[in-house]
Amino acid sequence: MALKNETLVNAAVAAFGKQTGLSIYPEIKNPESGSVQLFLEGGHEPFEAYVKATLTKQNLSSVIYEMSQESYGTLKVLVAPYINPNLMEELREAKVFCLDAAGNAFIQKLPLYVFIKGNKPTGEATATKKGRAFQYAGLKVVFALLQNPNLLHRAYREIAEKSGVALGSIGGVLDALVHQGYIRVAGKERIFQDRKGLLQRWVEEYPVLKQKHFIGSFTSDNPHWWKEVDIANFEGVWGGEIAADAYTNYLQAKDAVVFIPEEQKSSLLKSARLKKRKADKEGICIDLIEPFWAEGTASGEGDLAPPLLVYADLIHSRDARNLDTAKRIYEQYLD
Repeated sequence: MALKNETLVNAAVAAFGKQTGLSIYPEIKNPESGSVQLFLEGGHEPFEAYVKATLTKQNLSSVIYEMSQESYGTLKVLVAPYINPNLMEELREAKVFCLDAAGNAFIQKLPLYVFIKGNKPTGEATATKKGRAFQYAGLKVVFALLQNPNLLHRAYREIAEKSGVALGSIGGVLDALVHQGYIRVAGKERIFQDRKGLLQRWVEEYPVLKQKHFIGSFTSDNPHWWKEVDIANFEGVWGGEIAADAYTNYLQAKDAVVFIPEEQKSSLLKSARLKKRKADKEGICIDLIEPFWAEGTASGEGDLAPPLLVYADLIHSRDARNLDTAKRIYEQYLD
């Protein structure tokens, strides 16, 4: 099997067989993309393998969303190096079929029901390192490239300026993107090879950036507080549900994400009468995030954050109404 994730798939298949006594046979579906189907003994429909080299609490929401998207009736199964008990429970609740290289699994396709959790990770179950492209600086570079595709053809110095990272980081990030198949080099040109996959992977890792630039969570007694605020007066832009409502005219905004310089926080809190929100308290949630992109390199419509940021926040909310809206944003602005 000529597959970039061959070792992981084979390890998960072997562990499943050892735990259940059932055999799964992997078969390449598309040699170009490396996609693979898993055939379970007993005449069941094949499963399309959705391989994730790393599964964490941070990227779980994005993975569940991707697994939930229609695939012309094809059954999907998530394959990961290791799925801890908490993540396994969340996957089961979301009805996401999965198996890992430690022998943990959930498949519910009558008459078959398999649910195994708690097996400890083995050597084969070690998660793959993210690599430089999906660590903090790399995520900023990838965001800049997704926002400005022509930037991929520019010199390292310009990419560094537009992404707001050190010049010395650019070569390593681009090399990692080539190694992982997201871009390729043709002569002296760098070309997107899997822009859609890169966008999806960036969305998965977005919480790394959000947490690094997180200012705080606040709330308001007025559900329409934001309608009385001109966010441009605070050098900010609307993200999350507020921006999603403006982009699609489909979602009635409740919670909010605001990208704003930290030095403007006090002014906004005072003007909008926002107060600190307790983590376990019900009510409106207003997250303030410091912009992580270089000025003038990532813009949405008017006072709105770019659609990619809005899409990412909706995906990670795990809210059903937001996920439906996220799909509309993707189709209208990102596809």
